[in-house]
Amino acid sequence: AAWRALVQFKREGVVAAIGVSNFNARDLRAFAEDPELGGLALPDVVQNKLDAYRRGDQSPGGEDVLKVCDELDVAVVGYSTLSGWPHGVGARADPFLRQLAARRGTDVPTLLARWLADAGRATIPRSRDANRVVENLEALERLPEKLLPAEVAAIDAIPHLVAAPRNRPATFDFFGVGAHGGAEL
Repeated sequence: AAWRALVQFKREGVVAAIGVSNFNARDLRAFAEDPELGGLALPDVVQNKLDAYRRGDQSPGGEDVLKVCDELDVAVVGYSTLSGWPHGVGARADPFLRQLAARRGTDVPTLLARWLADAGRATIPRSRDANRVVENLEALERLPEKLLPAEVAAIDAIPHLVAAPRNRPATFDFFGVGAHGGAEL
């Protein structure tokens, strides 16, 4: 009944988009195949936890929810893009991401905002600090150029580099930032 009402609101122009949250790939496929849900309308957006360690999957080990969203033409909005929840280190403290950001002369939040924007993903940054809200709004202005393919590949590889399920950060200076002042990718 709730989904039917949301679909009706969208058809009437009361809302511009409707969506679901915290869906894994299996849930999204089941929703799409259900005539009472996806048969009426697919969600415009899926809002999921999305960070460098956890790519929108609500339960590890299943099909890639981002690929299913792309396949179904459903937008992705990520939340908690900097937190390490539920497994450990947050992105701001990750030495690998800090080194990659330092190569670009920026900070980790800006680097990850660019990475997500380049991938066509939206984010909902959260902050209680007014200065951080402004920083979040200006992130893509601080790093206007797209990431290099090697930088994207490095961030995309993070889930494979960290020790699941604890997301332990690497401590090696991968890019030689400390020793050499920068390195080529």
